[in-house]
Amino acid sequence: MKQTNKPEGSGPINWKTISSSKYFVPGFTLVLGLILISLAVVRVVKTESFIEHAEMTSGTVLESHQGMLVWSATITVAYVDAIGASREAIFETGVDRATHKQGDTVHLLYDPQDTSSVYVGNPRRRRHPMSAIYFLLGAALIFFTFRSLREDT
Repeated sequence: MKQTNKPEGSGPINWKTISSSKYFVPGFTLVLGLILISLAVVRVVKTESFIEHAEMTSGTVLESHQGMLVWSATITVAYVDAIGASREAIFETGVDRATHKQGDTVHLLYDPQDTSSVYVGNPRRRRHPMSAIYFLLGAALIFFTFRSLREDT
């Protein structure tokens, strides 16, 4: 009878071993950490790309609506773009609607290629801190996962 030398682990997949918490939990936390870091990087890149192409102007708040949650308020702003056309856009403020009242003048950035894409205020001030939190959470998940795996060996 001919004997073959198969490398260890080349046989059928043992799903019981793979799905055990010894491998599943660290794999899950590594993937979650990478997703959080990727989300942080994408948010920063998109924000910086928007700022690079955006035009700055002033606008007037036409109306504001408070959503069901405190951070879900939206405002409708009217502004004049670089070519002199009057525009309206809806912006989700992420704060209480009392911050922006009807008739208030606001500074905004808008995308000249998509004039409905506006940002009231400084996008870096609102998006970068949250991106930093995503990045730190992702890095912590990865760090502590590798640390626990090293302790297990």
